[in-house]
Amino acid sequence: MIHIDPKSEPAEENRPDRIVITKANALYTTFGSSYCMERFFINRTDCWHKFTILHGRIHDKEFILKLIMDNVYPVELFPVMYKEEGEHTCFLAKRCGSAIEKLCRSRLVINTPSGLPVELEIILAFAHINDILVNVHESIIKVMNKRFNKSTKHLDLSNFHRDPDLRDLVFCPLSQATIFHHVLNAFKSNLPPVKSLNLSHNDICSLKSLEAMWQRQQPLVKVDLRHNMIKHVRDLEVLRQLQVTELLLDQNPLCQHFDSEYSYTSAVRGVLPSLVKLDGVVLGPPNVPRIKRNFVRPLEDTTLADQFVRHFFTLYDGDNRMKLGGMYHGDALFSLSSTYLPAQSTSSTARLTEYTIESRNLLKLSDYSKGFKLLRHGADAILPTICKLPRSEHDPYSFTVDLIHSVAFKIPKPSVGPKVAPGKGQKLSASDKEQMTKVLSHLTEMNVKWSRKCLEESKWNVKKALTMFTELYKISKIPPEAFSTM
Repeated sequence: MIHIDPKSEPAEENRPDRIVITKANALYTTFGSSYCMERFFINRTDCWHKFTILHGRIHDKEFILKLIMDNVYPVELFPVMYKEEGEHTCFLAKRCGSAIEKLCRSRLVINTPSGLPVELEIILAFAHINDILVNVHESIIKVMNKRFNKSTKHLDLSNFHRDPDLRDLVFCPLSQATIFHHVLNAFKSNLPPVKSLNLSHNDICSLKSLEAMWQRQQPLVKVDLRHNMIKHVRDLEVLRQLQVTELLLDQNPLCQHFDSEYSYTSAVRGVLPSLVKLDGVVLGPPNVPRIKRNFVRPLEDTTLADQFVRHFFTLYDGDNRMKLGGMYHGDALFSLSSTYLPAQSTSSTARLTEYTIESRNLLKLSDYSKGFKLLRHGADAILPTICKLPRSEHDPYSFTVDLIHSVAFKIPKPSVGPKVAPGKGQKLSASDKEQMTKVLSHLTEMNVKWSRKCLEESKWNVKKALTMFTELYKISKIPPEAFSTM
């Protein structure tokens, strides 16, 4: 509760004597006589001290307050009632003598990361604590009770310092270890044990404060640490005692230390052996690599695979699936598996019968001889099958793609021969160009004239020609005459 307008001055009769510390007398306050008046006022516990940030309006509130708190770390400082006063900004704090002395040692000047100095002034004993009644501890407990779900035993401390019931009263970022410790102690004393704890979006770099939970905390099921500043896997050691089984770590610096999901998972599991779920993925037995959503080898074929998939399903979802004829190898095999889930049907008129008839789900086939019939072999058998399936619209972001073998770009090892002086590349013969035109026409269903035109614009690079065709086809920029027979 606040009994006075924070913009007003304390009542004259209740206001203690004041001493102003500036850049000029800051060092004397710290290193002067132990009997000096400044020392006496700094250590008074019945007063609010006022901190003024000269020209503070040019700085973001969170930035400038974190800068000051980092400067006094590990000493505790709770900035209260931050506000603007003209071109300056200010806040109040109490029981902060050690923080004031630490600031005075640098003459009340703090350098920003850009090198710009920030200068402070401090009015000691600005107001008596009875004039401005602000209970930081009670405010924190109130917010924690609001964020605690009793039925699920989930405590949400995400973006804690930006909570509407805190941000205009007190600045208490959990990125400050002393404040993090204070908040967890408040939780320990006033809330029952939790099963799930959300600490995301707090810029936390140290978890040592969680040790405060060990004495009374039952095993935690889940901890959310996304969007913090945890730099090393060893920093997670503190969670071992809490027997965490599910952990979210996305968007932490430590994630950048690993070149594969397997090494990342193994490292985290080495610290937290009880873990069964990491970043939303259920972990398999130890020493087994995580399943990859897409697998393309060699990696340089990823672009080609992506282009092929996009081109294929652009044609498949189009008006005439017979255009896919050029996409299938003569010995291609095709089958599909379909399961009808009534609860997931999005339309009462959904035509799923054709999929059920063609489904080759070996776990549900009663007649295994039918499995051979449903395995289509070659383009002549595949195209009629897919043409009779209902019209569709595919979501490319839901695809899982495997390319485990590629021979299209294998080049035989050149035989040793005499060196040839460098010069211009060999020109394609008319026969080569004719063959390339036929290949592109076969793949795209365009006629020879337009296939040749596409290759000419791509400087006879088949890969570029396919890419250009796919992009233009998607936006309907290829005219109908490109597909007419001549």
